[in-house]
Amino acid sequence: MKFGYMSVSKVDLNSAQKKQLEDFGCDRIFLENINSSRRNRPELNRLIEFLREGDTVVVTDLTRLSRSTKDLMAVIERISQKGAHLKSLKESWIDTNSDDGKILLTYLANITQFESELTTLQNKEVVQAANRIKKKRKEILSSISRLSTSQQKQIIGHLDELITISYDMLFRN
Repeated sequence: MKFGYMSVSKVDLNSAQKKQLEDFGCDRIFLENINSSRRNRPELNRLIEFLREGDTVVVTDLTRLSRSTKDLMAVIERISQKGAHLKSLKESWIDTNSDDGKILLTYLANITQFESELTTLQNKEVVQAANRIKKKRKEILSSISRLSTSQQKQIIGHLDELITISYDMLFRN
């Protein structure tokens, strides 16, 4: 069976999507009246529970199913676990019932994994840089704290010219 899935936030989008899904021959259409970027989508969950082996989930556009690649891949995995397939009318290459669609989806999954690993690596690098700065700040504070207040302000004044940092900012808790 073919099951259409619609995710609309505005009523005027509803009729165009519904007509496309009906014209494609969907036996039943599940309508979500919330933004597709939300994690909790009761109608999508109900549709996936309803699926049987050999069924096809049809969407007019992938953005109706998900707004992020990571979430899209998770939804497709849930559909596949039921033995069902996904077909996008706009992105005709997304058809998990065809060999070409499966290959393209594999590429998409690999790109998604690469993006995720790259983001994780970048986040680690940012945390490491912040930790180095924090360590240097402590070293600077330790050295400066041994000086008199007038000497501290003089050094901070020079630092301020070089790196635009104020006395209060350097000595904040």
